[in-house]
Amino acid sequence: MGAENELNLNGNWIRHFAQIEYTQSYFTPSFQFESESKELKANNEQILKTDSYKFIEYTPKFSIKDILNSNFSLEYKWRVENRVDSGLIKRESDAFTQVYSLSSRPVSNLSTNVDITLRNRRYTEPFRTLAGGNSESLLIRSLIKYAEFNRAFESDFFYDVATQKSAKLERVFRRVKKGDGNYIYAGDLDSNGVATEEEFRPVRFEGDYILMTVPSEILYPVIDLKFNTRFKFIPSRIISDNTWFGKIISVLSSETFYRVDEKSSEPNQRKIYTLNFKHFLNDHTTIVGNNNLTQDLFLFEQNNFVSIRLRYYQRKTLTQYALSTEKSYRRERSIRIRLQLLNEVVNQVDYENKRENITASVESYRIMNINSDYLSSDWIYRPYQMIEVGFKFGVG
Repeated sequence: MGAENELNLNGNWIRHFAQIEYTQSYFTPSFQFESESKELKANNEQILKTDSYKFIEYTPKFSIKDILNSNFSLEYKWRVENRVDSGLIKRESDAFTQVYSLSSRPVSNLSTNVDITLRNRRYTEPFRTLAGGNSESLLIRSLIKYAEFNRAFESDFFYDVATQKSAKLERVFRRVKKGDGNYIYAGDLDSNGVATEEEFRPVRFEGDYILMTVPSEILYPVIDLKFNTRFKFIPSRIISDNTWFGKIISVLSSETFYRVDEKSSEPNQRKIYTLNFKHFLNDHTTIVGNNNLTQDLFLFEQNNFVSIRLRYYQRKTLTQYALSTEKSYRRERSIRIRLQLLNEVVNQVDYENKRENITASVESYRIMNINSDYLSSDWIYRPYQMIEVGFKFGVG
């Protein structure tokens, strides 16, 4: 409870919190209660300020620990929120949240962590209109790690999906001090009285505009998915090098990494969270998405004298802005050779073949199609651990 005389406000702020739990053997039931009330009024007035609010929350929880190398918990939350409308505190929403968590290591080479959260929030009028309607959200996060054959084979799987409301992105040019920007305004080229993106030009010097990417005001129900997986294979850990075949295989190893990020307004969200990839990077439903693949093949990876890496990298992206849709494609094929000529001298040679392509649904200065080759050699001299001298040259 207190008063803010400088702002001519009187206020009451009350908080309550209580928690109780009991553990018996593997089981732990618990209960948590929390409430908060904040009321701000101008002196000599009975109308509440918009900063005022109230909420109350009840959270029962049940946990099971250390059974078959696993932990499990379930949690339920009931929350009632009140906000100010027309100077009075009114019931804004009721929310019910379910949280399920599992962590398990059934065997030494396998571990699993899964968290599932479901939230249902219902608004009363007029708050329903302001919030854009009732909301239902789902959050699933899973991480699985597996290794086998003396870690000759390793893999990771990560899966994260959430439903939410999100805005499309739009580019905005903001004026700054001349010389601090990297764009100039070329004028009203289409004579429509509106400064559009095509009327700004990139410059190196004397620019007086900068480009910012900001969310638009309209919110859309979307599903946001993140998925990646990694595979590592080292055959020398399971194949003996006593034979000619074993000696050849022992110098090889590989690693594969695949990642997908997709924020989509697809009405049938099942197509997204079940990883139906033909509905990803869609011109009509994808808001922001990218698809990455990296494949590495190593020769003599653990050799101190020489090591070779061959890489294939591919990335596809799609971004839907307020007025246009932009796609990009990037591919890289490269080889890296590292030689330890002396204890103090290392030479690394890189060759890269790249292709970068950007297209857009409207005319844009960002559209390009570039093919490039680049060769470089990097010499490193390290006489002591704390001293390093390098010389690098390249041509492309």
